[in-house]
Amino acid sequence: MITDADIKKMKKVFATKDDLKGLGNEIKSVKKDLTSKIDELDEKIDKIYVRLAEDIGNVMIEIKGKNGEIRTHRIQIGEHENRLQKVEHKVFPRG
Repeated sequence: MITDADIKKMKKVFATKDDLKGLGNEIKSVKKDLTSKIDELDEKIDKIYVRLAEDIGNVMIEIKGKNGEIRTHRIQIGEHENRLQKVEHKVFPRG
């Protein structure tokens, strides 16, 4: 037969119904806190994504502008090369 002393020992070793209810409430509280933190992080990440997208767009615009400059410089270099070849043929005729 189980005595009162045995029951007291079991209450010390095993979780009681009240202990489990308290633990359940603690878990709910932690879950609520975690959900709140996750929502905050989601908002921050969304802002970061928007900022990155804007920055990438700005860089693409700058690259297109630089490509135009490079194209212009290549044309100028080609024209200079043609002029230099004409001068070289006059100064150093191959014959």
